[in-house]
Amino acid sequence: METGRAGPIVLVLLLAAGACRDATVTRRPDPASGEDVVFRAPPAEPVLVRTEGLRPRFEDYPAGETFRGKPARVDLASHPEGRRRAELLRLAAARGPDFAGHYAIAQWREEGRSGPSFLIVDVATGRIHDGMEDATALTYRLDSSLIHFAAPEPAPGAVRCAGCIESFAVWTGGRLVQIPAELWVGSAPPAASVRPIVEQTRAEEGPAVVSSFAPRVLRPAWNRLVVTAESGTRRVFVDEVLGEEVRWIHLFRGSPPGIDGYVVERRYYLEGRQMYLVDGRTGGLLEIDELPVSSPAGSRFITASLDLVAGHLPNRIRIYRVQPGGPVLEWEIEPRDWGGQHPQWVDERTVRIERGTVDWSTHRLVTTPVLLRLQGGTWIVEPS
Repeated sequence: METGRAGPIVLVLLLAAGACRDATVTRRPDPASGEDVVFRAPPAEPVLVRTEGLRPRFEDYPAGETFRGKPARVDLASHPEGRRRAELLRLAAARGPDFAGHYAIAQWREEGRSGPSFLIVDVATGRIHDGMEDATALTYRLDSSLIHFAAPEPAPGAVRCAGCIESFAVWTGGRLVQIPAELWVGSAPPAASVRPIVEQTRAEEGPAVVSSFAPRVLRPAWNRLVVTAESGTRRVFVDEVLGEEVRWIHLFRGSPPGIDGYVVERRYYLEGRQMYLVDGRTGGLLEIDELPVSSPAGSRFITASLDLVAGHLPNRIRIYRVQPGGPVLEWEIEPRDWGGQHPQWVDERTVRIERGTVDWSTHRLVTTPVLLRLQGGTWIVEPS
């Protein structure tokens, strides 16, 4: 915590009457003394700390007692992945606890994954707990129940993942609970040196686009965009501007014609973006690649994202079928040597789209029109 700042504000989540009950207790004989050693797991609903612009600290989430006895035999039957990861789990437990007092993190990396996967072993009991698959790089400590997830550094020549973001989670003794971004992303306006970046990006919304959709779409604070569905469900999008660093900013991109929903774009400062479609009735959230284009009758919509060079965005075409419960992905294609852009519906079963390829001699995009046509229950690509 910075000198001169007020101490952290503790936000206690009392989600049920039993939230104040004692945490789970683990007892195991100490081989040195023969006496029971008591380990209290963190409560099922942790006390989350509001740090107002500073990243959560390990000291804010102390782990309590540290296990110093002989590691228990790993209970491979306590988790579906136990036998498959037996060697890694046993090795992690044998080294002793390295997380939250009496747990060990067993990590591995699978081919084709951008980050490590891991499971959590209770060294005192041998029980295996869920961790995370394809996590970003993680940092943790023996004396804390906090885990810090951050995007790993890319390999030489690799493109950094535009969707990799920083996050924090607290171990409860049975599961990881993510710390909401609004507890640690700063609530004060950005510094003067980064304000032009924020204002320039925000200007892409248009001067009145948010106010024209009020009260469904509001900006109650400079770094928050709130979308409220007819059902009353609220979707809150929080910008991340920490000190002199702009990580991402959210832009409201309107309600596309023929689509009952609102599009929000998360713009990453360094590279890339992600779009979200908020269902206007239910508030359901759907990640999309590009602004959706509705069919004439509204039974489907298409998104087409083209990126053949940088690799910051998906190079993908997706068609969704509109259902009462929300959009359902009907078809997608991710070509390697071409991409699609600027789709236009001809009718409910036909889309005209620009097929783009790169002329590597000039490094220019060459486009030709093609048709996407629904035949026999699937979509095919054919010349226009």
